[in-house]
Amino acid sequence: CGVCVAASDSGGPLEIIDHEQTGLLFKMSTSDDLGETLALLKYDVVLRQTFAEAGKQKALDQFESQKQFEELKRVLN
Repeated sequence: CGVCVAASDSGGPLEIIDHEQTGLLFKMSTSDDLGETLALLKYDVVLRQTFAEAGKQKALDQFESQKQFEELKRVLN
């Protein structure tokens, strides 16, 4: 969608977000780290746009539905 992502450094986000490349990961259960992460994204427009574009490109490259269907087909064959 072209939106910058911030998520906790636990579970699924670790597999999807490349920290400081396609978004930011903050320490789970640490409100201070969450606050710092959101403040950084709020005030650094260039960084926010860079992560948004990189995340969108990664999503298109790796998670686009047709590619997922082709990969599933390959695995099942």
